[in-house]
Amino acid sequence: MGTVLLTWEMGRGLGHLVPLSPIATGLARRGHHVYLAARDLSRVHIALDRNLVTCIQAPLYLRPGGEAIAPAMTFAHILYNNGFGAADQLQALADAWITLYRWVKPDLIIFDHSPTALLASRASRASKALVGLGFFCPPDADPLPNLRTWLNPDPRCLRQGEQRVLENMNQVLHALGQPPLDRITQMYAQVDENFLATFPELDHYPDRSGEMTTWLRVKGPAGQSNWLVILMPNLQGRPVPKVQGLSPTSARITLNHESETMHLGTDAQHQAAVERAGRHTVLLKANQVRLWSELDFKSIPADIDRGGL
Repeated sequence: MGTVLLTWEMGRGLGHLVPLSPIATGLARRGHHVYLAARDLSRVHIALDRNLVTCIQAPLYLRPGGEAIAPAMTFAHILYNNGFGAADQLQALADAWITLYRWVKPDLIIFDHSPTALLASRASRASKALVGLGFFCPPDADPLPNLRTWLNPDPRCLRQGEQRVLENMNQVLHALGQPPLDRITQMYAQVDENFLATFPELDHYPDRSGEMTTWLRVKGPAGQSNWLVILMPNLQGRPVPKVQGLSPTSARITLNHESETMHLGTDAQHQAAVERAGRHTVLLKANQVRLWSELDFKSIPADIDRGGL
């Protein structure tokens, strides 16, 4: 059996713990030794059985409010505002993660929004996997795209912030005896697996291409979902769309006398579809988003039981 470390470094609430719960529990019940380095240990008991998973405090950046890029326009700006803005601070956090890795000795590390943990892991021989929304797993792009698409910032300013972050990352990597990065997102591209737990239509980076990416559905203990989430932009001064629930897995959206119906399903026909003016368009075909239990980490050493992954 293997040792698996799950990390949650950035983000708040239960939006990170709940998706990690079936992963951690499933691995533990299959005989693996599972550790969770969590940002907020006070919330762990809500989502995890602590008898199955060893929970430890994740190293954190605790100095928000200092020099910051505001508003943050790119993923690089978010990193800058969370410990990547100064090389000495980033080095201290990376050293803490390396100490944790030496103590746990993981065979596999699964990262949920954990950029500093991911950076420090370049000095580790463990297999590496990303899991989470597209926002946590940016594509291998240079320069990074502007996330506030309704604003038009100066591209030179965006590039300047990105370059400062990259310089600090490479300074830390040099201290760790690791080769430098050519771009920030290189560390996200050079993992063994990247599991996106979302739908392509809801990805924060819709222009992904040529990546080793797997769209992932995690099956929770509650079974099939009986609710449907509709996400829509609501621009100030514009009419508000009307949402009418039609069934546990469908809803009609009406705006300015035009309407369309959204369907989610787990049957053999489709996993997501939209119906408009009598035309039925499938967004996600059947079995396009795979269950966690159907996935296999091909990069795990042969002496580790892979049946539980």
